[in-house]
Amino acid sequence: MMIEQKDPAPFREKRKGEYLPGYEAVLIRAELKQKMREWRNERNMRDTHIERCLMSAMMELGLDPANEERLMELLGKAIVKDFQLMSIAQQEGHNHHHQSDSRYPTQR
Repeated sequence: MMIEQKDPAPFREKRKGEYLPGYEAVLIRAELKQKMREWRNERNMRDTHIERCLMSAMMELGLDPANEERLMELLGKAIVKDFQLMSIAQQEGHNHHHQSDSRYPTQR
């Protein structure tokens, strides 16, 4: 049986007027978002819409094959940080949906 999916666009259009066709949400650690804000403020890029442009530019830079070695190094560090954050969240009682997931070594 096929379940018909509703169009999410009406919801997106209601969100603070921030929805722009062609963009998708990206999750980044709060500390990195703060660094990005400081970086753009130091360059007088005060308009917050520049963040989505900056993230797109960073993704293109990071996914350029010439930068793969550095990307893989940073990815390894990000994975370690992610597991540390998950462990802290679990200790504080957050992330209940991961507690039975065997993919996360902090649960073993």
